Amino acid sequence: MSDLLFDRLHTGLGAAIDLRQKQVALTATNLANADTPGFKAKRLDFDAALDQVFEQLDGQVALPDAALPIEELAPEDWVTDGNSVVLEKENAVMAETFTMYSALTTGLSKRLALLRYAASDGR
Repeated sequence: MSDLLFDRLHTGLGAAIDLRQKQVALTATNLANADTPGFKAKRLDFDAALDQVFEQLDGQVALPDAALPIEELAPEDWVTDGNSVVLEKENAVMAETFTMYSALTTGLSKRLALLRYAASDGR
């Protein structure tokens, strides 16, 4: 019965939300270390991570952090201290992540509202 209520779409939405939260944490770490010499910014390859989640969707939703496809960014050619954080890029990633996170949570909320409506016999 729970497979009918909480199918792959529901589980996938939850997994995508979790991955977006992980990207926010990475971006926050990148921003916090923007002035740290030699720090390499990290970025979650969201598409690859979501593919991994759907391949393992047999009950285990959360991938261990060690299994996530996280890439380390190389510093720009003009950087002298070896730090690869570019504030404009990090802000753009944060904005995109927030937008996608909002869309995902809205979708999940609407889906749960439909289940609540059905469970209350349409009242």
